[in-house]
Amino acid sequence: MNMTRNFGRDYILSTIDIGGYYKFGEVFQIIALDDSHPKPPTQSLGHFPLAIEYSFEINKEQRGHLLKDIWVEADEKLKERLVDASYYKSKREEIMALMSLFTPSLFFIYNRDIQELSWFAQLGGNCNKICWGQKFYSPEKTNIEDRDSFSKPAIKAISRIKASEYYDKLFTYPGQNIANEEFALPDIIDTLFEKYYTLEKEAQLVFLQATTLFYQSMKIWFESKSLTYTALISSLETLVNYDYSGVKYAPCENCKTTQYQVMKKFRAFLNVEDLPPGDKNRKYVNMLYELRSQILHRGNILLGDSSIPGYYSFKEAEEVALLMNIVSIIRKRLLRWLLEQ
Repeated sequence: MNMTRNFGRDYILSTIDIGGYYKFGEVFQIIALDDSHPKPPTQSLGHFPLAIEYSFEINKEQRGHLLKDIWVEADEKLKERLVDASYYKSKREEIMALMSLFTPSLFFIYNRDIQELSWFAQLGGNCNKICWGQKFYSPEKTNIEDRDSFSKPAIKAISRIKASEYYDKLFTYPGQNIANEEFALPDIIDTLFEKYYTLEKEAQLVFLQATTLFYQSMKIWFESKSLTYTALISSLETLVNYDYSGVKYAPCENCKTTQYQVMKKFRAFLNVEDLPPGDKNRKYVNMLYELRSQILHRGNILLGDSSIPGYYSFKEAEEVALLMNIVSIIRKRLLRWLLEQ
């Protein structure tokens, strides 16, 4: 056999307390941590820790090429650890991105390459009010390469509700619960993952790229509304480009240059079914794409990102409301594309 199966375990966080576990076949499972595990002080910010276990295959031949190409001057064992770590990281990131698209919660880890520091309320300990500290969470050894099966959670499975009800509720910024109800999953969650993992290689990569752009847009929501917006639109463009990759374009009769009809393709892809009630019109879709162009090509950032004194306007609230709608629109369109495959 040219493939080896590996198991990984790590600790990640979610912006909503999942309160149970979810397992998808023999691919992965996420498990809310019980009270026996120490909680990070940042839980007061809505950062809830959970365990993630995942299984994946490594192509021995591909791994061998990576070991030969690695540029780090180190002994073979260190090189092997570096290469294997990249496999574990890629799988973990893939699952976190998909879960952040399929549900309203954001699944993430603290940036381990940058020492992130922040103010937060300390839960217990000697600090009674607000403390300054590093965002980091790792309660125990996380790697379980020596295991060959998933653990058996001692907690309940996460409940599920009808997808029609689930996705009709407005998901806005990451961490917003569905009407403050108990965290749940859509009843099509298994179907979504089955669709993803059975896509052809190229289609799977393209969808993962689109999902990653959506995922990254949620991660930078509080840093930049403008970049959040452009990343959301770009996630859709990724699939538009894939779906129209084989289309031949006629040259302009006057200037003879190729007419790619970018706006037309975008409108066709973003069907009226994906738009909220009252927004089913050509002008609305044109406005979405035009706003993207204004930000990227003209530097016309959204008001929420402006640092110019006195540059605040009540229009900012309208832009935030638009952004909230766009999150819902793009999420639904990405999911519908996946289900149609």
